[in-house]
Amino acid sequence: MCCTASSGPTWHRLPGLARSREAFWLRSSRRSSAPSSASRRSFSAAAASTEGSGWAALAWCGLTGRPIIMQIEKHNVNVYPMFRILMVLDVWEHAYYLDYKNERPKFVEAFWNIVNWDEVGRRLDAAMK
Repeated sequence: MCCTASSGPTWHRLPGLARSREAFWLRSSRRSSAPSSASRRSFSAAAASTEGSGWAALAWCGLTGRPIIMQIEKHNVNVYPMFRILMVLDVWEHAYYLDYKNERPKFVEAFWNIVNWDEVGRRLDAAMK
């Protein structure tokens, strides 16, 4: 499933169970020594602490050649071309309220069960070229 903005990229939904997480971190470990458990904790903390409406994102920094975890608010002005988005989690309340009410941390934890690591890895491979 995907949606296409008229002037933007096609974003693929990340369905299914977590797949090949270790392969993703092994691929990226060529440039970063961050272990996956620390990266997961950092990403979860970024998602849980994003103020108001926004996203947590795992991106590849073209300048440093390393992965970066960031919070994005006001996406139309706060994303820079050097950062290629690999994985994003929408933490606007509308994304989780029906299932999780005001319990954003539970929503963030459940996110790890549906990440499509093959797609994240494909994006990483493209960004590293």
